[in-house]
Amino acid sequence: MKKLGRRGRLWLRAFHIFFMALWIGVLVSEAFILSFAGKATDGSELNTYFTTVQQLDSVLVPAAICTVVIGVLLAWLSPAPFFKYKWVIYKEVAVILCLLIAAIWLDPRIAKLAALTEAEGLSALQSPEYISTWSTLVKLSIVLPLLLISAVFVSVLKPWRKREGAEAAT
Repeated sequence: MKKLGRRGRLWLRAFHIFFMALWIGVLVSEAFILSFAGKATDGSELNTYFTTVQQLDSVLVPAAICTVVIGVLLAWLSPAPFFKYKWVIYKEVAVILCLLIAAIWLDPRIAKLAALTEAEGLSALQSPEYISTWSTLVKLSIVLPLLLISAVFVSVLKPWRKREGAEAAT
């Protein structure tokens, strides 16, 4: 397959950065909204926090998918292939880890808390099930943006050289 030229890589990189920033921004917004959920004064306010977070997923999911698709295109069509550089491998692992954590732990917990607050209202704040789920959710909503931000820093700083096997092959 023909590699992209400089201009094509720049366009792809610009869109990749845009969608990554959008993804991180939504995750940080969700973390802030969730931090206010414990200070709710009535059941409808508490339910609004969780429905807002669920609605933010309509932006988060496409941003994450576009980030991954454009990242794959960048790695496939440019001189920095998938496994040649350690910093690219770190980014790939960080993004895949974020996707798995969000799909397996984050989204089901948000749905569970939304259902609990809708059913029980403000009394859900005293439920042990709510408390344990909410504390896990808060921890995850802090870890995910930090992991993605670390991928951005590694991408910019490129702290590692080529993998040893890749250097010998070239």
